[in-house]
Amino acid sequence: HESEYEVLNKLPSSMRPARIEVELNSLAHALSDHLEEPGFFLQAFSRNAETTMNLFKSAYRIVETPVPMPYRHVLYFLTFCYVFITPWVYAE
Repeated sequence: HESEYEVLNKLPSSMRPARIEVELNSLAHALSDHLEEPGFFLQAFSRNAETTMNLFKSAYRIVETPVPMPYRHVLYFLTFCYVFITPWVYAE
């Protein structure tokens, strides 16, 4: 029997949250059988899970968007200037 780490490690990073969401939905449905208001619980859980997945997809889209080379070059140049000029400004 594989551990959760081994199962998730086989999946691409973009699919791991979806797999976890499926497992959480399954657990929520099992738990709702023991509650007095299962519909309310499942509705609130689904709304929160949907919001969380939308936030993840937004963050993942930002991470996966490549940075254009000219912009990256400007960032490297400004970082270089800041790191090597700032000490001289503060030393005086």
